[in-house]
Amino acid sequence: MSDNITIGESLIVTVTSMVAVFLILILISFLIDRLKAIGNNDNSKRKIETVKIETKQSDLDIKTDTNELNEEMIAAIAAAIAFVTDSKVEDIQIRTIKRIPPDISDWKRVGQLEQIFNKI
Repeated sequence: MSDNITIGESLIVTVTSMVAVFLILILISFLIDRLKAIGNNDNSKRKIETVKIETKQSDLDIKTDTNELNEEMIAAIAAAIAFVTDSKVEDIQIRTIKRIPPDISDWKRVGQLEQIFNKI
């Protein structure tokens, strides 16, 4: 028995180890793909029911002028601002009210809120 390991033997051990590692990685990748496929099949088995809702045009309360706000809405906004800023409603002067569109990103909405609170 010799204690010396030749270069050929060390290369065989290296290549064998690398092949074993890559085979295990491929096996893990295959298992992950199978788990994803199994998970997706469960979602496709669910049936989606569609509900048809009939509405009349008279049932819908659509404002033609969205820039017009009633006094009750303005009072509610003033009360909310007074509550947040710990001030009196009488001290607050509302000059303009602009609606924030619902389709903006969360980042833009947070930026707008920060600007509003910095002005207050």
